[in-house]
Amino acid sequence: MDSRHLRYFVAAAEVLSFAKPARDLHMNQSPLSNRIADIELEVDVPLFDRSSKKVALAAADQGFLPQALAAVRAFDSVIRVARTVPRSPIERLGLHAA
Repeated sequence: MDSRHLRYFVAAAEVLSFAKPARDLHMNQSPLSNRIADIELEVDVPLFDRSSKKVALAAADQGFLPQALAAVRAFDSVIRVARTVPRSPIERLGLHAA
């Protein structure tokens, strides 16, 4: 599981749908559902109760969503911090050593 998988799960869990997050993530619904199924296999817990008419969070998911959301936010924070690190003058000019 990587940060994308958690991001997919959080996106679907927040709106209780696979269609809207798939559109927002520029992917089809089936691959999104498959990535979430991969997470469920890895953690060996169903995260969603799926039916043909609705999607609901599974009972076992009560602790997973807040932790997944915290992990996604932490990852985003790491990226923001990394992008604020000053670069050396050589790197800013694009003159990386070969």
